[in-house]
Amino acid sequence: MSSNYKRFYTTAGSLPAGINEGYPVPGPQTADADRIAASAFFTTDWAQAQATNYDFIVIGTGPTAVAFIDRALARNPQARILVLERGGYWLPVHYQMLPMAFQATTSPCTTYPWTRSAAMATTGSKFFQAGYIPVLGGRSTYWSAWCPAPDPALMRDWPRALVAVTQQPGFWEGARAFLHVTTADRIDDGVYGSLQRQLDTNLRENFKRFVPSAEGAFPAPMAVGHSEWQGVKFYKHATVGTLLGLQQRQQALAAQGHGQALALVDQCIVKRLLHDSQGTVTALETSRGPLSVGNARIVLAMGTIPPATLLMNSFGDQLPNIGKRYTGHFMSHVIARVKRSAFKDLAALELGAQYLHGKDEQGLQYHVQVSAFASSDPARDAATIAYEAPDAAAVASLAQLAGSEDYVVFVCATLGEVGENNPDNWIRPNGRRPDDEHHGATAGRPARAAPVGRARRSDLSNHRRPGQPGRGCGGGDRILDRRRRAGTGLLAGAPAGRAADPPADHRARGVGVVDRGGSGHVGRRPGLSAAWGEERLRDRRRVVSDVGVVESDVDHVRVGAGFGAEAELTRPAAATR
Repeated sequence: MSSNYKRFYTTAGSLPAGINEGYPVPGPQTADADRIAASAFFTTDWAQAQATNYDFIVIGTGPTAVAFIDRALARNPQARILVLERGGYWLPVHYQMLPMAFQATTSPCTTYPWTRSAAMATTGSKFFQAGYIPVLGGRSTYWSAWCPAPDPALMRDWPRALVAVTQQPGFWEGARAFLHVTTADRIDDGVYGSLQRQLDTNLRENFKRFVPSAEGAFPAPMAVGHSEWQGVKFYKHATVGTLLGLQQRQQALAAQGHGQALALVDQCIVKRLLHDSQGTVTALETSRGPLSVGNARIVLAMGTIPPATLLMNSFGDQLPNIGKRYTGHFMSHVIARVKRSAFKDLAALELGAQYLHGKDEQGLQYHVQVSAFASSDPARDAATIAYEAPDAAAVASLAQLAGSEDYVVFVCATLGEVGENNPDNWIRPNGRRPDDEHHGATAGRPARAAPVGRARRSDLSNHRRPGQPGRGCGGGDRILDRRRRAGTGLLAGAPAGRAADPPADHRARGVGVVDRGGSGHVGRRPGLSAAWGEERLRDRRRVVSDVGVVESDVDHVRVGAGFGAEAELTRPAAATR
């Protein structure tokens, strides 16, 4: 204890005169999380960071950033890397791995560094853009951790070099190893067991018959493996431990003369990329002060919209394509239940997770993330369900499980792709008129928080308005009824037409555009606004009606040609949601 005490205070600052581990007077009696984390992990000497020549400057600490750092240091432990994180230390692990009380922290740490357009926020389906989490580890501390791998067809218009890399032997194996991905059927920890195996069989044998447009159905691939800990079979991955582990390893290598220390700087907001007349970035304007770039390569790894914000604020109209390919996926939940008697030999508590995907006639993908819950005593099982829930954003509530002790409750997160060629999807600097893209804007105009997008009234006419029957994803009872006749029958292995009773609280829980990018920009940081055009949704109404689901791939929000190859090439090694 004494050595740790001395180490903390000698690294955090000089010991007060006359104090030697509590003699002859008491020592300091304050120790907050930021101070402890700074002492152990972060670079506190900004002047030294400013004076160092780096090979790479990485902005962000989510999966993209850490995947890049991990690969770069594996190739060259002598690489000098500086990591800038706008937030501070918050959680050491994914919040599901902590006591249930931490579920109350999901909303307070989420930020929305943009302004939705009035049409996006108030008209039709009232789409919203899921927020960012500006802390160490970013979204990885709260993500759902489902990790389907996209094929080249789903990576249309991505840089050819990136697509080619994903086709190299061993790429996806390495990606899954980095994210600790395993499939639900391999967990087999007593909670994932008989129910999971029966769901696997039922879907594999029947999904084409019930959902003709589906292309695959298999046990959910999730980042929940932890090979380093023997006996632990479900542990949701967050990048915090990986990043800090790299920092500690590099520190040890540097002490031996076999590597360079990994410099982590927290509470550092990158405001602008300062550049010369040729567009070469020469310095970063940050909240801690200017930082010379030198010959370093800059990696933008802050999610999706924040890099577009930074590039717009920095380059203005010099990068005219930024913000013109704003896309992603929209989501709703379908909840239903099936009698336990449809399954064999279920334990008192069992969970299951399945993934189903396909394409509509336009070639746009949909997928369904199916979470199954069977609990004979929901109050007793609440903590275990919270810990091992496949998708933290799609968990059957205690109110839904209570009264469903003799049922298996299914929560289906249905996701549908928004076409990227819709001109009504856009991101612009705040204050810019909707027609400014045609007339141009003043070069270098600072981007302030901006409205996002304008949806055409004709396109919105097909969307459900308050009081109308549900006609689309998340639209209401029509979808639920169709799901009851087909979807849950499929999951239970029941014949077509067999109905499954919905729980008491069975309404679809809204429609929202979901993005699992990294940390966002808040406060005084100039922001952007975002809007989703709905033209594509009208054309896909048949798919929504017939299947009850629509598509999506993860992190498919693209921000135009100016996003930069370096940033695109350093996306997480696996597509993740």
